[in-house]
Amino acid sequence: MLYNKSQSTSQIRNMPHRVFLTSCPFDHMPLGHLNQWKVFAEVPRPELEANSFLPILWLMMFEQDQIQWARFIDDFDIDDENVAAERQSCLENFGTESEYPYLITDTASALQLLKQRKAEFLQITGDQYTDIYHEFEIMVEKYYPDHVLLRTLGLPDINQAENWLQNSMIPLEALGTGHSLQKNPIFWKRFLNDLHQYPHEVQYFLRGYSRAKAKVFPQSSELQQIREHPSHIQDSPAFIPQSLFLLLFLILGIFAAIATYLYSASIIYSFIALMVVAGLCTYIFIRINEINHAD
Repeated sequence: MLYNKSQSTSQIRNMPHRVFLTSCPFDHMPLGHLNQWKVFAEVPRPELEANSFLPILWLMMFEQDQIQWARFIDDFDIDDENVAAERQSCLENFGTESEYPYLITDTASALQLLKQRKAEFLQITGDQYTDIYHEFEIMVEKYYPDHVLLRTLGLPDINQAENWLQNSMIPLEALGTGHSLQKNPIFWKRFLNDLHQYPHEVQYFLRGYSRAKAKVFPQSSELQQIREHPSHIQDSPAFIPQSLFLLLFLILGIFAAIATYLYSASIIYSFIALMVVAGLCTYIFIRINEINHAD
């Protein structure tokens, strides 16, 4: 699962961060300055939805070079009086040029990637997910006739999300080579842990749930319950700023140097003690960063 960790878990619990996988008639996000949202809304479009993360089967249909950028202000048609207040608020908060990343691809390419990556994905996760994967392929082929649009705008700090979006796609791009698990063990370990920890939410994790207004997709009552109360979002320990870690490391290093000097009266031994503590603290700092990025 791809989580945006720029906000605390308690914040995520208290506010929805909905993202959508939508059928789109354009090869880009609808453009408000061209009043394309009106065209987009003329035909009811099936959508899948998730809260605070991107289901992995959504990302399986894309590659990094398909990341595009949309202006925040273009989320509202310029001539639509019903959204005039929201558009003005967006303009005040983001201006006219601020952008955020999203994903879009044509349906044929999406299906090709799903087919290409299927065998290794099921080899890693287990054959018990074959039916869900096959159902998703059928849904995309049947209900997404033109383009598949991943609308990311609901995620917090999405305008700064390009790096973690790319990092989540890298392990998936290795699927089909036979080496994705070996090249990205931390990613797959975390993903498999999520699947095993919440077995009743597997379908939700893999492909999301149907939106309330889009009843064409098969959806169990469990998925509807998950939609309102996603239990996969867990409370986590409070985040400690990196600057605090650096300060603690500095204090430890100075303390070690002073204690060594008082014990040995040797500047050389004090310097060696300082270097040892600095090396150990640097290693710990690097490992903490690796774990945070892996999450």
